[in-house]
Amino acid sequence: MTSPTSVPPNASSPIESPPSAAPPRTRAALWEDFIDILYAPSQVFDRRRDGRFGLAWLIGFALLVGLVLSIRPLLQPYFEGLASMQIDMMRRSGQKIPEEMLTKIASGTERFGFVGLPMAMFFFWLLTGCALWLVAKFFDARPSFSQAMMISTYANIPRWILGVVTTAVIALLSSPDRLRASAASIYLSPAVLVSQDTQPIAFALLSRIEPFTLWVTVLLGIGLSVVCRIPRSRAFAAAAALWVIGTIFALLSVLRQQAAMG
Repeated sequence: MTSPTSVPPNASSPIESPPSAAPPRTRAALWEDFIDILYAPSQVFDRRRDGRFGLAWLIGFALLVGLVLSIRPLLQPYFEGLASMQIDMMRRSGQKIPEEMLTKIASGTERFGFVGLPMAMFFFWLLTGCALWLVAKFFDARPSFSQAMMISTYANIPRWILGVVTTAVIALLSSPDRLRASAASIYLSPAVLVSQDTQPIAFALLSRIEPFTLWVTVLLGIGLSVVCRIPRSRAFAAAAALWVIGTIFALLSVLRQQAAMG
């Protein structure tokens, strides 16, 4: 009869071994966020959960402005078209505006359009962050205001950089007449297929079905889920609600313009 094998007192059983500690999360450089947000957004939102967004916003917005200014010659026909549309709208509204004044308005639209494009994106970023902070509360998510602005910042980076690069490619491959023809001519939007004058509601709706707008919406949902630790389904529902709110505002803007023209 064999005797049971004795275990030395100082030997540790595999079952009793303490679990190995998880490796500490390494801090990524800020420039990595601008790359990772394109293919690993969850990691970006996880490591920036503290809500700090100032430097990322400053760099992203500076890149946006620099890109817009660098493609200014390509966009010149587009802003000429916007100025022409604005003057035509004023004429059809029945307002008695001297031709001299209309010429000045057209010149100002062309001159400041390059400033207006980044500023429009700035206000979109700001309103998106504020709206996310408010709407999230209806979906049992409580991001702080800084966290909501951080999510908005990183969600808009693809639009600010890749979106402008895409605009440059479209402008480069398009004729000046095509760029002047529609307010949607520099975007990857089906709105370019309809007339803003004769089908304004369809134009407003289709302009919201644009790849970078949808990309921002998806990133908002991912960011809200990661930062607030809520199910993706609920976070995407909140992001979809934001998209619907933006669409409603676009429709209201179109209806207001239609009412102004009588």
